[in-house]
Amino acid sequence: MKRIPVKVPWKLSASDEIFNYQGGQGRLSVSVYTTVSGRAHREAVAAWEGRHGTAMPDQLYNGSMGQMLELRFEGTAFFCFSGLPSRFPQDRSEALPDAALFHARWDETGICPDPGFYQIEDSPLKACLCTRGESLTHWMLSAHDEELHILGKTWKALPL
Repeated sequence: MKRIPVKVPWKLSASDEIFNYQGGQGRLSVSVYTTVSGRAHREAVAAWEGRHGTAMPDQLYNGSMGQMLELRFEGTAFFCFSGLPSRFPQDRSEALPDAALFHARWDETGICPDPGFYQIEDSPLKACLCTRGESLTHWMLSAHDEELHILGKTWKALPL
């Protein structure tokens, strides 16, 4: 089993859990709080101050560091929560040695190196549950102290 980071510009907040979810009819909707890179935050502040000519108010400043997103999974065949996050082996060649390099890479590329949202390769869950030749993907959301595992066909992120 191998955890591959999904290429997204945000990171699931390390201080928050998954807020809520709603499932049914092959669809799963999950509300999460995400944070943005330092560069994206600085650009948002500069854009606001350029338009308004004053310092960004504290409430807007703090809000520009992240946003609520709805992650919508379609063709969902299975999902489950785990209150005990699994410990995946560090099997990624892209392992980052420290926070400074992590943030530098995020700022440089616009893609979070470790977003807390993964595609699982060689999934035993998928091997066990997908017996009819279904073409499903195993995704995992890793939040503060829980994981959400999803088997589905597609996903998309929508602002809330």
